[in-house]
Amino acid sequence: LEELYGIADQFEHVYSLRSGLCDLLAFSDVNLTVYYPSLERDPVYLFFNFKNIGIRDNIEEIIEN
Repeated sequence: LEELYGIADQFEHVYSLRSGLCDLLAFSDVNLTVYYPSLERDPVYLFFNFKNIGIRDNIEEIIEN
């Protein structure tokens, strides 16, 4: 994990679909934007959004419409 955080620190911002990688990056200092599929197709956001989890409050989360 330390290697991952070292690599993440080299980036100003990371954009990613919601995945386990996002969970790991949420514990780093990198700016993170997470994209979710449409809620109509996959309600993953309702259960696994970072606001509900409470890891960090400055992660931008975008739901596809």
